[in-house]
Amino acid sequence: MMKTWSTSTMGRHLTVLVPPSKPTVNIPSSLTIGNRAVLTCSEQDGSLPSEYSWFKDGIDMLTDAKKTRAFISSLYTVDPKSGDLIFDPVTAFDSGKYHCKAQNGFGTAMRSEAVRVDAVELNVGGIVAAVLVTLILLDFWHLVCL
Repeated sequence: MMKTWSTSTMGRHLTVLVPPSKPTVNIPSSLTIGNRAVLTCSEQDGSLPSEYSWFKDGIDMLTDAKKTRAFISSLYTVDPKSGDLIFDPVTAFDSGKYHCKAQNGFGTAMRSEAVRVDAVELNVGGIVAAVLVTLILLDFWHLVCL
């Protein structure tokens, strides 16, 4: 979004360019290991579209992460134009503290609040056990009621 204010006096034109505001981070309610997940970063007040960068545990994910051992098993892409951080698929190594930064070339780059993200495993064994117990109880109830 581009915000400019203009005024014209005696044939002169004044344009005010606005630095980015503090960005907000949108994170899904749960990140399940093996699934795709998208984290978004956005800000509303800056002139010209901002470019976004993501950080995990203080490390820049776009430039420094691929050089760091902690990121070797992580499968993600960062889109600096849209502000999206995409995990495809989510791995256990993706748990951590994330924040993003917005910059548009005017004023100081702004940083979001850090947010804790936990990648969780789908408990297939627990789901199967619950279904089996339910079926056994229904069968028992059916026998008692006859």
